[in-house]
Amino acid sequence: MRKEEFLKRLEGNLVMDEPEKEEVLRYYAEYIEEAGPENEEKVIEEIGSPEEVGARLSAEFSESDNGSDGSWTVDFSEMIRDFSSAVERFAKKAWESAGSAVNAFGDRLEEEWKKSEPARNDAAMDWNRTMEEVKRTTDRVFQETRETAKKGMDEARKAFASLKDIMEDATVPYEFADFDLTPFHKVKVFVKNCPVTLHPAVDGRYGADVRLYLRREDEISVTVQDDTLIIHSTASSGVGRLTGGTAGFGGQAVELYLPSGVYETIEVTTTNARIEAAGLKMEDAEVKLKTGNAKIKLVNCRFGGSLQAETGNMAIELEEVSVPAAVLYTVNAPIHVNGGAVAALNLETSNGAVNVADCEVASKLTAETANGPVRLKMTEPAEAYRVTADTSNSAVFVDGRRMGSHYEAPGRIPVRANTGNARIELTFPQPEAGETADDTQTEE
Repeated sequence: MRKEEFLKRLEGNLVMDEPEKEEVLRYYAEYIEEAGPENEEKVIEEIGSPEEVGARLSAEFSESDNGSDGSWTVDFSEMIRDFSSAVERFAKKAWESAGSAVNAFGDRLEEEWKKSEPARNDAAMDWNRTMEEVKRTTDRVFQETRETAKKGMDEARKAFASLKDIMEDATVPYEFADFDLTPFHKVKVFVKNCPVTLHPAVDGRYGADVRLYLRREDEISVTVQDDTLIIHSTASSGVGRLTGGTAGFGGQAVELYLPSGVYETIEVTTTNARIEAAGLKMEDAEVKLKTGNAKIKLVNCRFGGSLQAETGNMAIELEEVSVPAAVLYTVNAPIHVNGGAVAALNLETSNGAVNVADCEVASKLTAETANGPVRLKMTEPAEAYRVTADTSNSAVFVDGRRMGSHYEAPGRIPVRANTGNARIELTFPQPEAGETADDTQTEE
């Protein structure tokens, strides 16, 4: 019998008021549920038939209901004794059944263990023989491997030494340093995998310091022709150079020391090495810098003409650089412009970030990237810029406020910001306490 049937039949045999009937039914329901679904029928069997239980409880209710005080209180003492007895009998039977099952299982295991003793002894002997053979084989293979590795290392050392001798004999160390060059107003540098650094002249002296390692002497030329300093190398960096210094690949470097003054063009191209400049002051110079997969970094420079910088997968960094116009391009790396003044600034990268902070832009700013963020911290109040900002899958933020994926604002200086899948952040200086934006414009 299941719980639902027991409770339904019990309810039909209870003759008492509804509150007391509900309490009795709830008590039996909870008691049966505590035994669990797998023991439900056994517990109900121990309790007894619902008709007998219902008749007994109804009689007790009737006797109590006829009491002198007119009230009824169910005496559950007998009910509890019945339940306790039922639980005790059920637990005893369950324990006996479990004990019998455990004893039977133990006896079966013991019989199987006795039967398998010969097989176990044979398996143990086979295991010991196998382990001894594995140990002998391992020791032999280890010894052979160690001897083979030692021979291989000896041969490798000999081959490496021979290769080093051959390569060093096949290369020519080239060192050029001249600080008494004929005056020039143009610079053209093309080297492979060799870093190039541009310095101001030292104590009024200018010239070039070149260190390269070549297969042939005719792979490098350092000349001044037609008012142009030309450094041209067709050699790959580090050929035959097995130990190198800190200047670049294989200890190679091109260091140029340039005086302040009037320059027409400065062109530097190196395939996969950095280009750096610091402290240069040049009037009317058109500066063109290009490298494949290395950084371009300019610090505290002033050019009177224009700047073009291009690199592949490393950053372009400008710090305190002043130039009328600058075009900066990378493929998969960020562009950073901090401080300085650039009248027209054009920044473009495929998958890098664009960051401009505190750079004075007088006429135009364009910042474009495919998948990187654009962060522009401007030097003038927001009213000074005519902004158009678009992002495809993110949002434009102006002074921390979210403005949606498209934002426009009127102003004098055009600012164009565009990115595909990242955010655009525009930050403008805020008026000081007690000062309004109109007051700031009036003071200007």
